[in-house]
Amino acid sequence: MPKFVPRCKLPSLWLKPKIIEPRSTEKTGYKSQWPELKGVRAVTAKQIIEKENPFVKAWIYPEGSIFNDVICPKRVLLLTPENDCPNGRVSNSPFVG
Repeated sequence: MPKFVPRCKLPSLWLKPKIIEPRSTEKTGYKSQWPELKGVRAVTAKQIIEKENPFVKAWIYPEGSIFNDVICPKRVLLLTPENDCPNGRVSNSPFVG
């Protein structure tokens, strides 16, 4: 009778989470903060952020959205007014994390 072989194993990362520094993109020479984009249309800000730092992805959410406290070094949150999302103006100072 053949032995059962599992298809995949959980990496050790799942067992022991690694704390990642939120501003880790500073070490690569790319921007990690965009305070100048506060007040700019969110779609335009998303394009600028992803062009200036190809290692991050910008996400547009309405103000008042609930987020967990997970720090992600590849994410930038852009908050816009609830009644004009995603075409509204950015209400926060975007940063990596």
